Order: sequence, then structure tokens, then C-alpha cells
Amino acid sequence: MRGLVQRLRDWRQVHTVERSGRFEQQYTQWLRSALRGWHLAAPLFALEEILQPPLLLPQPPYTLPEGDILPDDIVTLTVPYSPEWPQMSAYYQAPTLTLPEALSQGANLLLTGDPGAGKTTALLALAWAVLQQEEEVGFLGKPLPLYLHVAGVRWEDTGEDEGEAASLLAPLLQALPSEMPENLRGKLAKALPGYLQAGRILLLLDGLDEVPLEAQKPVAHYLQRLLVAYPHLRVVAAAAPDFYDGFTRLGLTPVALAPWNAQQALRFLQRWGDLWQRYIAPALTTAPPPVDALLLNQWLLVHRPVVTPLELTLHAWAAYAGDLLGAGLPQAMEAYLRRMTPQDERVRPALHYLALELLAAGRSTLPRKRIGRHLDLEEESPSPAEEAEEEHAPLETEPEGGLASSRRVRRLLPELLESGLLIARGQEVGFVHPSVWAYLAGQGLSHVPQDAPLAQGAWWAVKTQVLRFATAFGAGQAVAATLADEDRPPLYREPRWVAHALPDAPPVPWKVALLRRLADWLTNPLLPVGLRADALVALALSGEKGLDALFRRLLGHRDPSVRRLAALGSGLLRDVKAVAALQQALTDERPEVQRAAALALVAVGTEEALTAVAERLIAGNDLQRRMAAEALANHPAEGYPALQEGAQMDDLLVRRAVVYGLARVKEPWARELLNRLQVEDDEWVVRSAAAQVVESLNKPSPFLPRPRPPLHNEPWLLAFAAERELGVPPGEGAFEVLRQCLREGNEEQVLAALERVIYHPDRDWLGEVIPWLEKGTPEQQEAALLALRHLAAAGAL
Repeated sequence: MRGLVQRLRDWRQVHTVERSGRFEQQYTQWLRSALRGWHLAAPLFALEEILQPPLLLPQPPYTLPEGDILPDDIVTLTVPYSPEWPQMSAYYQAPTLTLPEALSQGANLLLTGDPGAGKTTALLALAWAVLQQEEEVGFLGKPLPLYLHVAGVRWEDTGEDEGEAASLLAPLLQALPSEMPENLRGKLAKALPGYLQAGRILLLLDGLDEVPLEAQKPVAHYLQRLLVAYPHLRVVAAAAPDFYDGFTRLGLTPVALAPWNAQQALRFLQRWGDLWQRYIAPALTTAPPPVDALLLNQWLLVHRPVVTPLELTLHAWAAYAGDLLGAGLPQAMEAYLRRMTPQDERVRPALHYLALELLAAGRSTLPRKRIGRHLDLEEESPSPAEEAEEEHAPLETEPEGGLASSRRVRRLLPELLESGLLIARGQEVGFVHPSVWAYLAGQGLSHVPQDAPLAQGAWWAVKTQVLRFATAFGAGQAVAATLADEDRPPLYREPRWVAHALPDAPPVPWKVALLRRLADWLTNPLLPVGLRADALVALALSGEKGLDALFRRLLGHRDPSVRRLAALGSGLLRDVKAVAALQQALTDERPEVQRAAALALVAVGTEEALTAVAERLIAGNDLQRRMAAEALANHPAEGYPALQEGAQMDDLLVRRAVVYGLARVKEPWARELLNRLQVEDDEWVVRSAAAQVVESLNKPSPFLPRPRPPLHNEPWLLAFAAERELGVPPGEGAFEVLRQCLREGNEEQVLAALERVIYHPDRDWLGEVIPWLEKGTPEQQEAALLALRHLAAAGAL
């Protein structure tokens, strides 16, 4: 009888959705308007005006369903994948996915990136695409996007009876944006159970990177209960790449947000310039000199192979506003804060104090009254009338030792909320962006006698950013030195956290020692190549002089893995002096070094460098021809015309190689040319190659995240068990078989098992995973490293 009642309840909820068209219209109209203002540059432009489509760097698949082919393009084979340091993959244009593509196979996603990578904007862009009913999100049906921030919500406050929707959904309703009108909030509360039951909610969960691991646990536990009650719920959550707890256990697939390369940066700056001249410049009484987007792009990227959306947004804003202070992120942040805060010398210390209190509390928001206590500034020199009035007025005090309140107080909270520097989340308030918070905390540490808020308690993503800014202001040196000296294999997480501070830190002893340590890692054959690649990226982004000479010297190293990394590093630095050595590396005895050299030469981009790659396309062996064509696809200005010309050459080997280069060009003309080659080319080998490439392009990408079946239904685990005449029972028995597979499976089975363990971080896998870092094939070593990265991010290391 109880089951019948539940089915009737579900039926009623689903049909309530069908009758809720008017509410849905009101909600989508409100959300469309709200989305326009939920981004950092909202004081200037609406979201859809400035939006650049976010791209994801999915982890490479090590195993695929039978019949599918593993990707073998030049970047996937050459550039190690790192969710924590994705800059090199983005720079060399590794395969990417859009957010709708990543959702297309039914997986829920954990979107990872450092503060400023654009996670919030990516969530808002997805919501906008759904509201606009864009074609690429059509497979989702017509879901209702629900954007929520984890801050200021008691996620554990739900009833024990999971069947009671009102109790279970209370945290969701509490997390709704504070701007939502009360009447619409009430309508949503009534409609939400039906939408969830019908599978028509797309939950966009933001802010996990703004709280420590301990504070994420109740959110993960709550989301687990929600997914059990509503299994058709679609979820995209945003988190830091190395701090998330419990979310992979829920089946969310981690995907890294791609930083912007030079082409994306240029498109953004051109769009920004157009909008500025159209909307902002006419309203300015004293406009700064016009800015050339091409020159600005060159200036910003001359020392930076890739940038974050935050960094480029702040620099573009400052450049066009005429208040640019320098090329670094701290200078861009300072210009932003001067623009967004009242001109009162007492304001900045108040903001420092607030930022440090949030850091010490491990929270990204505080109640409004507590925030106001920091931002209420007593005005000086009251008038005689105010003094007389004050004598007869009762004195009010804030609890917990707050500032005395009187009529002679300048209340900054409304001003800062209006400017957008602070943002309300329910009944609490926090900074508009974690990097703004981190900058103010780091700057504040330079004015206090000790680094207690940074040194005490567990480490988390915001502390990494605070440390970067603190060291730039001369603070946090003891903390940085301690972490940089940590020696905890196999991941050495602490030194890699401190490496984020290298671009802005002064030449203090810990910085010199860390740079030397990172350089030593490059040539350490006992470390996985992926970790050494992290060290390479950290060095390349540090801006230190002499790194180009170091990479040139390592191009002659006896270890091919070192030569490969050195070539990639020379390309990251666009080292013109390395062209001659990279030309020699094009004929290295090892294919991975040849590929790295081809990518690097195209990245350097001089006439000499591009000619060297083009010569390999014309006169190399089959491997060299293909790698040359694929590398040229990274250079739109010169590489695209070279591929178009190569498709018309008499040499069939050139035309066949060009096919693989065209496969990497995401432009309509490239697809048209491939279609023509597969039909019209005179040689069968060219037609066949083109047909295979077109067929693969028409299939779903092998990088697409897919939902994981229950462990006892995994085909590869069943095959492993059958070989040993074992069963794979549900529950604990399946995990024992998985452990045995990690110890005894063949190469493909071990790779599949290493991919699977990241979804079970609550179990101890270190004894089975770590040995593969030493004894495995290169693919197994990288898979083991990636598994350890995810396990560590979930708190298992």
C-alpha cells in the first residue's frame, strides 16, 4: 500500500510539472536577467555580450569500449595531462570538449580549475545555453537550470525521512540566490519536487573551491541523498583541482577547465574593445587613449603562454579604463580594487581584516551583521547638533565585541554590495570572487605581525591563492619556506602549491631553492613524467631568467623523456634561440621527442621554425610527415594555408599526412576539404585515410565522460574474473576482485582498474596503485599518477 501511495505521489508531481508552464516562464525570465549580472565584469557588460565559450580538458581515456579507437593525435601522445597544471595542454591545443558535449553521454561532472579559471562563468554559460534552447543542449530536453552557491547554507539540516521532499529540499531552497523574488521562490518550492521527479532539473553547484575539505563533506553527503531520491537529476559542480571530497564517490567525473590560449585571448580582447567603444567610451567625459587589442594581446602574452579569464578580464578593464598598474596579476587586482572601493583610507584596512577573518574561519561568507561590524567606520568631527543628539540617544553595541554603533557611522556594506565587490548569499555576505578575497587577505598579512590565519589549520585552495599574494607583499615567507621544503612522495603536493607563488614572489631563499628543486625534478627518472611536466610548467610560468638556456641544454640530455620535456619547455617560452636544436630533435631516435620538437617549433612560430616543420611534411618519413601536419594545425596564420596547399600537392604521402592535420582543425573548411579528399582524391591510400578520419570525427569523441556502471557490472572486471573462474558479487566482493585485478590484471585491465578507483576514494588503494608508478608501462605510470591525483584531492593522501 505504501508503494502505491508513493507512486501516486510521483505521478502527481510529474503532472504538476506539466501544468506549471506559467511558473516556468516567470522563472526563466528572471534567471535570464539575473545571469547577465553574475560575473566580474557585470558593471560594464552583460554576460552574453562578453562570454567566450568555455572549453574543457578531459582526461585521456586509457581504455574504451570494444570497437572504439584510442586517440593518437600528436598532443595526446606527447603532452602529459595534468588537471592541476593544465596550461601546457591548453597551450599546445590538446583535444577539448564543450560543456554540452561533456554532458551528452549522461555523466554528471566535477568541473575543476584554480580560482580565476572561469568555473562560475562556465556554469552560467551552460545555464544561458539551456535558457536560450541552443541546439547543442537539445539532448538535455528542457531542464530548469538551478544555480546554487554552497556558501551560507546548512547542508546537513534535512529530516531523517528521505521520502519527505520538503525536508530533503530545504537546503536547496536555502541556497537559492538572494536576488530571487519571494513570490517566485515560493512557487519554485512548490514546483521543485515535480521537476526533480521528472528529471528536469540541471543543478549547477558553485563554490566548492571556496571552502576547506571538511566543509565540503556535508555538501557531498547531501548531494548523495538527493541523487538517491532523484536519480535522474543532472549535476555540474565546480571545485578546485586538488581539493574536493566525496564528489567522485557520487560518480561525478572530474574534467579540467581549459585556460585561454593566445587565439582565445585575442577573440576576447577584440570583443571587449568593440563593446567598450560602443557602450563605455561615449559615456566617459575624459576617455583614456584608445587601446589596440592586438598590441595588448602581445603585451599580455609575451611572457605568458596562457592566461586565465580572470587575469585577462582585469588587465583589459584596466587598460581600457586607463588605470593599468603593471603586467602582473597583483597589479591588475590592485587597479580593480581602487576602482571598486570608496576613496577612504580606512576602507582597505577594514577589508583586510574581513578577508583575514574569513580565512581564519575557513568560510567564504559571514552573516550580514558580522560583516557590517568590520565595515562600519566612525565618522570624525561630528557637528554640535550631532553631538547634542548623540548625548540623548541610547548607545547600541554589536555582540561579540563589535564596533560601537551610532548615528555618526559610515556604513560601507551597502556601498560595497552596490559596487559588486561584495555579494550577498542568502543571509550572509562574501567577496565577489575568491581571488579578490585572497588578494586582500594576502595584502592584509603584510600588515600583521604573524601569518597565523595562513599557517594554522588544514590547507585548501584559497590558501594557495592567499600565499601567492602574501609573498608578493613580503608576507607568508615562513609558510612558503616550510611548504617548499616538504618531501612527501609520491605527489609532493606542498612544493607544487607553493610553485603558484613563483611569478610574483621576490628573490628570497625559499624561491631560489624551489626553482632549483623543480629543475632537478625535470631530470629525475624516478619521478613520473606527469609530475616532471608540472615542474616544467611551474618553471615556465615563473618568469625567471635563464630558463630558456636550461631547456636548450636539456635538449641534449641522454634521457629521451628529458629531451621531450625540454622541447615542450622551449616551445612554452617561444625560445627563438632553441630553433636550431629543435630542428635536430625533429630527427631524434625517439618518436616522442620528434613530436615534441614539431609542436615546439610551431609554437615558436618564426619563419625558420615553421619552414623546418614544413620540410618534414615534404621530405620526412611517414611518422614525421604526419606529426608535421598535425603540429601545423596549431598555427592558424601559417599552418592552415600550408595544410590547404599540401592537400593539392602531387605527392600522395604529403596529401595523406595532411589528412591527419586537417582532423585537428575545428573549422568548416577543414571538414569540407576532408570530405572532398575521401571522394575525389586520385589515390586510394589518401581516400582511405580521409574516410577513416571523417568516420572518427562523425563518432562521439573518445574523450566524452560516460556514467560508470556498478562495479560488479564492469565488462573488463567480469572478463578478469572469468579468466580466473571467479564471480563478481555486488558489494564488498566486487572491491576485492578489483584489488586483485590491480595486482594481477593484464595491461588493459590494470589501466581500467586505475581509472575506476578514483570513484571510490573512501577505500585505501595506495598499496595497489603506487607500485605502478615504478613498474608499469608509460601508460600505466600516467594512469596511476592520475589516480593518485584524484585520490589525494578527495582527501585520501
